[in-house]
Amino acid sequence: MTNKLYLISAFALAFTFCLHSEDILRKYHDTKRKEPEIEVVFTSIEEIEKEGKSHPLHNMDYGSRSFAVFFLHGFPVNTPFTFKVFRPALQPSDSNECFFRDRFVFKENGKLFTAEGNQLDGGISIGSLGFLLGEKINVVFETNDRKIKKEFSYTPDPIEARTSDGRILVKGELLHAFPATYIIAASGLEDDEEYDFQSQSAHELREGKAKKNSIHYLMPTVIGLKKGTCFVKMTFKNNQEVKLTLPWGNELEEYLMGKKVL
Repeated sequence: MTNKLYLISAFALAFTFCLHSEDILRKYHDTKRKEPEIEVVFTSIEEIEKEGKSHPLHNMDYGSRSFAVFFLHGFPVNTPFTFKVFRPALQPSDSNECFFRDRFVFKENGKLFTAEGNQLDGGISIGSLGFLLGEKINVVFETNDRKIKKEFSYTPDPIEARTSDGRILVKGELLHAFPATYIIAASGLEDDEEYDFQSQSAHELREGKAKKNSIHYLMPTVIGLKKGTCFVKMTFKNNQEVKLTLPWGNELEEYLMGKKVL
């Protein structure tokens, strides 16, 4: 059996389907490179829809807004390796529990095979469905003899927003899911430039001034409430604004279960 792409998401753990995107199929696993390395190709649902009905995902609602496709270069043939995904934001700080794992091997023809013997012509892909806004995940490819280990960290659904003039970029990260803890920072400010920072979660309102290189730690959970949304507004020079919407509590569980997409 041959599949074009191997896909997992946080909601539907593992399944395969044919993805005929030309940009992705032009890529390939190169076992002849001297040093092992990982190549990552990012694609979005908007890019998939541009291809129209010719794309197998066009009429399939997997729910993911974006995909990361991994290609492995320089991995030895006939040496099994494990693909692992870690989600630190969902784990205690002293835990290193693996959220998902699967095994693969390259054969003499340079083709990639699953542990079940299915040949994959495309990459190993992760869809964004079921991951949380701003949640960073760690992806690990490690040979079973542990002689080769390659890691890659990224955010399937990042917190990013720009002012309308494009000058200021605001980024955030979900450090912990329960209780929700976010970190927010802005880049592109001038030296000593001040801006207004406001966050509101239920009836709790926080306001203040901040400067370049300021880092904002938010714990928006409100005592007595099981879920909610924190609304953040950052106002910069010339009344340029950035607004963020950050879920917390049981609201996050809706996204974990794939019932909501940010």
